[in-house]
Amino acid sequence: MRKVLMLLLLTAIVFALSGCLVMRGPTLFQRLVSEAVSRIKAVYPQSELYLRVIWGGDGTPFNSAEEVQKWVFGFQFNLQGNSARSALIDFIDGVWSEPRLYDAFIRDCYDIPVPPLYMSYDLSDAISILKMLSEYKEPPTWVFFRRPVYPGLYEPYYIFPFHTPGETNTYILIGSITGAVDTVRDEGIEFPFGEDEWFEPAE
Repeated sequence: MRKVLMLLLLTAIVFALSGCLVMRGPTLFQRLVSEAVSRIKAVYPQSELYLRVIWGGDGTPFNSAEEVQKWVFGFQFNLQGNSARSALIDFIDGVWSEPRLYDAFIRDCYDIPVPPLYMSYDLSDAISILKMLSEYKEPPTWVFFRRPVYPGLYEPYYIFPFHTPGETNTYILIGSITGAVDTVRDEGIEFPFGEDEWFEPAE
């Protein structure tokens, strides 16, 4: 009898945990990426898209994905007969823009297959990790999501830049799959910067 009760209890726990996993569903971040792909495909249905970069923020501090009012999604764009190499689309204050095409590649990023966008850690999870770090002093105002062409980085990262005038820029990177944390310091980038700085000429 005890074995039966134990088996029933374990089964109930498994179903309960399974229900929790199913109920979470796609995160806001994943839904936005899927919507961005759908809207570009609606205009260019035969195109092939690979996510290259997402950047969010307008200089206003935020603590979750829901608080970010401006998003830009950048994709590698392939379409037979079209010279464009990249496609960008914005989501600003709840409104989608029309997609924009560029005859240049988005630089320094590996392709990320989408949809679906696979991740173990959503942006809000990454912000929770960020707040536990000694480098954290105030909420971020910008975030970038990409898999950088950089030694030792093997997954897409949330990249939080922190800039203090007169000091070296600090970038805190949090892996979207492993949750691994890296810190990079660089003096070469000015804030804020425009989307044109993400492009390099096509060869």
